[in-house]
Amino acid sequence: MEQARIKGFVLGKDKKGGKWVWKVRIKDSRQEELNDKRVEVGSTHDNIELFQGQNVTFLLGTTQERGRTVTRATDVMNDTSKQEDVEQEVPKRNEPNNQQEPQKCETINVAILETKNGEVYATCACDDEELTREYFKSEGGEELVKFIQIPIDTSGMNAIDALLSVSDEDTDSICQALERIIMAVFSAGTSTKNRQSFAKDNIMLYRNWPLIATVKDFFLRLALCFANLETDEGKALAAAFTECFTAAPVKNGPVPLSSIVRAAQEEEPELAPPHNTGVSLVIDVPKVFEIPVFKYAKHIDCATAKKIPMLPERIDKEVEFGNTVEINGKSFVVLDNTSDSMDYEFSYMLLAPAECIMTDI
Repeated sequence: MEQARIKGFVLGKDKKGGKWVWKVRIKDSRQEELNDKRVEVGSTHDNIELFQGQNVTFLLGTTQERGRTVTRATDVMNDTSKQEDVEQEVPKRNEPNNQQEPQKCETINVAILETKNGEVYATCACDDEELTREYFKSEGGEELVKFIQIPIDTSGMNAIDALLSVSDEDTDSICQALERIIMAVFSAGTSTKNRQSFAKDNIMLYRNWPLIATVKDFFLRLALCFANLETDEGKALAAAFTECFTAAPVKNGPVPLSSIVRAAQEEEPELAPPHNTGVSLVIDVPKVFEIPVFKYAKHIDCATAKKIPMLPERIDKEVEFGNTVEINGKSFVVLDNTSDSMDYEFSYMLLAPAECIMTDI
C-alpha cells in the first residue's frame, strides 16, 4: 500500500555535524499525534532547493542514528495542492441564507524579527503568525516584531504591487528578503498562466523599461534590469513580475545621451553639462525619459543619509559624465558624479544601464 504524503512547511535549517540540515513541521497528517511535530529532512524530490516558510509535502521514513530510530522527512517537494484546488474549483450558486465564505487568497508572508543583540531583519514565513512567532522564539530566541501578509491574488493586485505596497518603514528590512520572496511568489503559482506560457513557448522576452523605471526598490530594480532571463532564476523573476517583461521590444530607447543633456540645458543651463558634473540636479531622468537609474554613494555619510548602497571601491570615483563603468560585469553610463568636500551627504554617482543609453557625444 502506497504511503500517503504528509503536508507541512519548512521551518529553517540548523548546522549539525558540520552540515546544514533542513527541518519541517507537520501540519496536516491523518495521524493526529504527528501534527506539529518537527522532523529533519532526509531527502528532497529531484534535489529541489528549500526555503524558509515553503509549503511542502513529503513521506516519513526512519533511519538508525547512534543506536536509536530517528524519523526523517523524505522525498520533500513543493505543495501545489492549494493552487490546483483553486484552479479546479467550480463556484457554487448562492442560496438564500447560505452565503459562500470568501475564498482565502494567496499571500506573501514576511516576518520582521529582532535578535537578542537588537538587530532587526526580515525573512519569509509560513502563513500562520503564531507558528512563526513560536518557531523563531524557540530556535534562536528571536522576537517577532511584525508579521506582514500581503494578498497577491485579489482584484488589481499582482506580485509587483504586493511587494511595493509595504510601508516605507518596512522597506529596508524587506529588501533583504526579496530573493526568497521572489522564489516563494513563483512557487506559489501567483502567475501560473504566464509562467506556463513562458516555459512552454520559450518565447524571447524584452524588458519593459518604462515600468522598470518606476520600481522603487533599488535591488529589485537592479534584478529586473540585469537578470539573465535564460536561467531558471531569470524565468522565475519574469514570471513573477510579468508587467516588467514583454514579448515585443518596448519602443522608448536607447535614449541618446545628447537628448538628456539638451533636456537638462533647457531646464537650467548653468547646472547642466558641460558646466556641471551631470544632470541629476536639473531633471528626473526616470520620469522624463522612462529609463531606470541607480544612485551609489561615494562616501559613507551619503550612504547613511540617503539610504543607498556604497559604490564598489574598485570604481574610479572621478569618472566623468557620459563615460562607462562596469559593476559585477554589467555596464553603466555615468549620468552624474557629484562631489562636495564640505558635505559628503551629496557625494554620489548616478548610473543608467548602458543598454538604455546611446552615447552619441
